[in-house]
Amino acid sequence: MPFHYPDPTAPEITALYGSKGAGKTTAWLEMAKLSYQTGSGAKFYVLDTDGAVPAMTSEGSRFEMLSPARHPTSTNLVVRQPFGWRDYAAYANEFNAAARQGDFIVIDRAELAYDEAKSHYMTTVFGDVDEYIMQAALEVREARQAKDAAVAAGGKRSDVKGSAKGFGGLEPDDWTWIKKLYGNWRNLMVYNTPAHKIFVMGSKTASERFDGAAVVAEYSRTGGAKPAGQDHLTYDPRAVLFCEENSKGYGIYRVKDRERHNQWAEHAQNGFLQLSPAGFAMDYCVKIAGWRLA
Repeated sequence: MPFHYPDPTAPEITALYGSKGAGKTTAWLEMAKLSYQTGSGAKFYVLDTDGAVPAMTSEGSRFEMLSPARHPTSTNLVVRQPFGWRDYAAYANEFNAAARQGDFIVIDRAELAYDEAKSHYMTTVFGDVDEYIMQAALEVREARQAKDAAVAAGGKRSDVKGSAKGFGGLEPDDWTWIKKLYGNWRNLMVYNTPAHKIFVMGSKTASERFDGAAVVAEYSRTGGAKPAGQDHLTYDPRAVLFCEENSKGYGIYRVKDRERHNQWAEHAQNGFLQLSPAGFAMDYCVKIAGWRLA
């Protein structure tokens, strides 16, 4: 029977994160392969930001049958690699129009989209972005030196009224427009389509200074590794899974997986699931997340 989720009206949103080589792209490709082999008919619309898919579906690889280049008429992958924000926007519109219930939208890697939106905004509004940022940095440095001089003279830092621009040379209004630009794209890719979504992200280390003690505690199971990118990338998904490569192959830690505590208790140990040769699609999707083959 085709690989499918039992409730087609409730699309899954899953986040996979970890360091390079941790098995993130392998995980969703295993889902695509199982879907292909069981004839589900589902399409995987992939925003391949780092160009990993061609290499992982190359001749002789375990995912060769999915290669859009070698098997353009039979593959279930629709892969697009963006080179700038205009590509991000164009592919979002393409995927939004094409994806149907039961299909998948994969953003690999999802954290890069916000940076592209910011870069596009700055280039469009300010023109020579490098010069603008350097000028802003100089203004910030001059303002800091003036405040240090005021303190050295017995005054207060607040005595100096500067006009230096904010972080990266951007003012509060600029950030508002960047968030709107990115938000429109996010709505097209995530909320305005009935397809399942998979976010793939890198990782970074949580710290009390920048994230707070509660966040550090939340990611203690993963050794402090948290998803890179915007915070909403962990709010939207039902499941947030940390991927790692180890001496036995690949494994995943449960950071969040709503209403699946019993399944994790049955198949994993202390929130860690060592993947067998059957892979992510069988070990996690079928055994824990409730995907079906019958």
